[in-house]
Amino acid sequence: LAIALTQAGLFMALSERFRNLQNRPAGRYMIAMLGALAAWVVVMLGALYSVISVQNISAILPPLERVCSLTIILLIGWAFFTAEDERWDRAANIVLLLLLITGLIAYIITGIQWTNQLDNTNFNLSVYGVAWTFSTFIVSIFGLILVAVSFKRVTDAPLKLLFFALLILGYGGTLVQINQLSILGNYAGTARLALFAGLAILPVLIYRMVMHRLQSELRSQEQVGARTNTLPMASRPKDTTAGTPAEAPLSTSLSPIVSPAQRDSIQLLKILGLILEDATPSSIPEKIITAVLDSLKADIGAILTLQDANYADLANAYDKSMKRRISGMSINLDNQPTLVNAIERRSQRPLYTDRNTNELRDLYNRLDIEQSGPAYFQPLTRGKDLVGILLVATPYSQRELDEGERELLKGIGIISGNLLGLSYAARDAGLKAEERAIQALVQGIPLDELNDDSVLAARQEMQSNLQASREQINDLSHQISQLKIELDAERNHITASLGDTEEGMSVSQRILTLTDEQQNLRTEREQLLGRLQEAETALAGATASSNESVYKHMVEVLRREKEDLIGQRNNLQTQLAQMRAADQQINPTIAMETVADRINVDNSRMQAEREELQGKLSDISAQLQALGIEQSTSGMAQLITQLIEQRTGLQQRIDALALERNALLNERVQHEDSIKREKERASRIQALETEMRNLASDREALTVERDQIRTERDDLKSKQDSIKQNRARLLAEASGYQLELAEAHQEQAKLRLQLQVLSNEKSDLNSRQNHLLAEKQALQAERDALLASSGNAPSNVIAGSDENITSLTAMIDDLSEQRNQLERELNETRSALGEAQNRISALKLTTEREPSEDASANGDGKKQDPELTLSVIQEFRTPLSSIMGYIDLLMDESAGILGEMQRKFLQRVAANITRLSSITDDLTRITAMDTSRLILVPRPVSIVNIIEDTISNSTYQFREKGLTVHLNLDDNLPTIEADQDAISQVIGQILTNAYLVSPPDSQIIITAHRQDVKLSTNGNLASATDCVLVSVEDRGGGIPPEELARVFARKYKAQNPVINGLGDNGVALSIAKMLIEAHGGGLWVETRPSIGSIFYFALPITSMLEAEG
Repeated sequence: LAIALTQAGLFMALSERFRNLQNRPAGRYMIAMLGALAAWVVVMLGALYSVISVQNISAILPPLERVCSLTIILLIGWAFFTAEDERWDRAANIVLLLLLITGLIAYIITGIQWTNQLDNTNFNLSVYGVAWTFSTFIVSIFGLILVAVSFKRVTDAPLKLLFFALLILGYGGTLVQINQLSILGNYAGTARLALFAGLAILPVLIYRMVMHRLQSELRSQEQVGARTNTLPMASRPKDTTAGTPAEAPLSTSLSPIVSPAQRDSIQLLKILGLILEDATPSSIPEKIITAVLDSLKADIGAILTLQDANYADLANAYDKSMKRRISGMSINLDNQPTLVNAIERRSQRPLYTDRNTNELRDLYNRLDIEQSGPAYFQPLTRGKDLVGILLVATPYSQRELDEGERELLKGIGIISGNLLGLSYAARDAGLKAEERAIQALVQGIPLDELNDDSVLAARQEMQSNLQASREQINDLSHQISQLKIELDAERNHITASLGDTEEGMSVSQRILTLTDEQQNLRTEREQLLGRLQEAETALAGATASSNESVYKHMVEVLRREKEDLIGQRNNLQTQLAQMRAADQQINPTIAMETVADRINVDNSRMQAEREELQGKLSDISAQLQALGIEQSTSGMAQLITQLIEQRTGLQQRIDALALERNALLNERVQHEDSIKREKERASRIQALETEMRNLASDREALTVERDQIRTERDDLKSKQDSIKQNRARLLAEASGYQLELAEAHQEQAKLRLQLQVLSNEKSDLNSRQNHLLAEKQALQAERDALLASSGNAPSNVIAGSDENITSLTAMIDDLSEQRNQLERELNETRSALGEAQNRISALKLTTEREPSEDASANGDGKKQDPELTLSVIQEFRTPLSSIMGYIDLLMDESAGILGEMQRKFLQRVAANITRLSSITDDLTRITAMDTSRLILVPRPVSIVNIIEDTISNSTYQFREKGLTVHLNLDDNLPTIEADQDAISQVIGQILTNAYLVSPPDSQIIITAHRQDVKLSTNGNLASATDCVLVSVEDRGGGIPPEELARVFARKYKAQNPVINGLGDNGVALSIAKMLIEAHGGGLWVETRPSIGSIFYFALPITSMLEAEG
């Protein structure tokens, strides 16, 4: 069955792989199925070898089957996680190889050592069987956890979860059977059945994978066919054979099958068409982003450029989901190691939410996006040069790109890199052409006669001349910006000083409204002024008769701009002075109203200036249109053409201009050093400004992250408050439950009292019944006497009737009285025991609820009186002795013949009474030890005789549970000086523990021999001592290694949970250890997991016992 299931999955994966060699899932499943089939073949070859070579099949097949099953599970798990996701490819291959090598080494070790232990135990119960089963169980749990964690990314995750769940159930059940010793033999049927059931899922998974691929290809063909049908008629080939309408469906049905590579090529051509449709060099970056978002169904697209070594600038970005452009901050490369790796490697790198949390948080904070999702960096290269980085992200849908989409993104990166490089080259060429045309205009020569070196030199000269004017304008602009900042700060200060009065709020609102209006007017005025300057420059170039007039016009324009800036600066200084004066006045409201009036006057003035500028702009536009020049790029080109034509006829002025130019060049040479220094300073200032902007971006990103952390902290604080409230509520409920428990205990005490009364009444009735029976027998005796007197009774009846009646009546009275007394004592004992249990429960609740108060109470209270404890134990022994005596009478059938069931019940009662007596002895002995009153009487004893006597006394217990005791005792053991009762108690406690922990129908092994043992004295190992070593081995499953240190601890049951593999949870083993150590010996335990424990104790042959009292 297993081979058939494996072959079915193999053939399906193999056919799909041959049909499409690029199908990664089919290849992975094919390798896994080949490995599984090879594993089953190895198992069959092992069985065949054992038959041919007449070897014991149990020595070969059990380890071989375990290692082959584990190998199959590892291969299938590897195929599950690497079939659809290539992120785990390399790591998964390495892990699989290491696990297979480890399994092979473990199999070699198991095969060598198992042969030596074959005749002693079963493979299932051996350490090797447990280890292989447990290893497979852990691998199955790990696979289940990985599928659950990656549920969204793993294909057919429910079926894969079912596969691992079946394995966990099978191998977990096998471990439970091993622990209970209920599985024998060398083969695990439950685990094998679970593996077969899991293998039945594999053909279903492979079939679904094949069908999914076929359906995807069919949908792709339908989409290609739909696009072909929607092509315009001019682009379709003419069908000269189409004659009837009935032939059209036939041609559609015979469309060729498109391979995946052809489909990807078609999709790339489609994306290229979308990018180039109505594209200009300046719009190509936006076209690339739009095409990528449409083809990959992504949310965010952006192009990053590297202008700095530590930052990546956001050149273009678009949010498709929110339908908006993104103007984010620069990205700090120190916080994006994945982006740095993509730049260095020139390869695509992803960011996942579960592995790149910090990088995604920094990225989306800089893009001003609150959601987080996967992101992908695709470098855009042209040749070996890096043009930019394409960013694709899905923060809203949180969808990860599959393998096909990532490959498509790589293809888009190749196309987009070349197009983006061409776009940037065209932009640079346009800028150079404009500079060339302007230089030709300035020099008055045709474009074809213009030297590039002269253009570059003239460009530098123009930039140096205009730089000085612009520096003055920039200085004024900086002063205006500073004044605006100071003005806003002063306005906020005064607004805050106005208070929350209605009048103050009204004035503040008015000032804010006027300020916003002023800012809008200033912005419109600057825009109009810029347009007016451009129009005036165009008009001057069209109407000027010489270059000198054009230059003068440019100077005039700059002068007017400078005067305008000076006016704005003076106006702002006046407003700032008024603000500060208003702040110092007693009534700031009146002063602020004055300021508001001044702002209103300025707004009116700016509105008038705006209308004047609009009028001038309209006049100049009309003049330009009259000259046939439009305010656009084509109009400027027309203007330049007209100017070039006009300058062609004015060549006679070239000499004068050349002389003037030479003089200017000489002057430029003199000032070249100073200009160079100014340029260096300007470049340093620009670098510092760039660095400040980047630092500001980092600060803003950190601020956003800080706010997020604060939000998380507030959420955690609210959860903590909720937990505290729930705790208070639970404490209140616990108090109520404690009160209810106290009431229940009181009611229980009342019921016990009533029960005691009823029991006493019952005893009286039984006594009355006995008396009636005695009277009945007396009457019968009297009847016999009457018969004897009449001569009808035998002579022996007449002779002994009087004596029998008297003795029988006396015996019945004594027995009735003793039984009533015992029943009363038993009822009193039950009542006292119930009250003690109630007190213990109440003390336990109080201790659990208020441990600190309980500890302090225990510290301040008085110690328990040992005399009182011993007297209570002595009183408790009296009824026990009476009960044991009556039980012995019943067991000896002195009061009548017993049935089988009655004898069994009496044996059980006798065993429990014996255990109760031993507990009483334990309490007496431990009290004596605590008070240093224990007296040990050394005398020569035989360990073998003590062991045999102890086993004889425990015959009822062993027979009831069906236990078999195997003895391995050395008959030549010497006698030792020891306290016989103490040694008998130690052996009895160890045997009682073995009895309690051993499962029914198992065996207990007792050995005793002479051996040199290193005994520990005060924690130090002494030299080897000649000792008698006794061991008791059980089959209780073993004690956990972490619990060994607490096996001999006192009162373990009241303070800690029950120890697995240990039958005694009280003070018995602790007493046994103290008694052995009092003899100068040692007591310890060794455990074998899943098998049992061995208790050892060693007593020195040379007596080291000192009497204690």
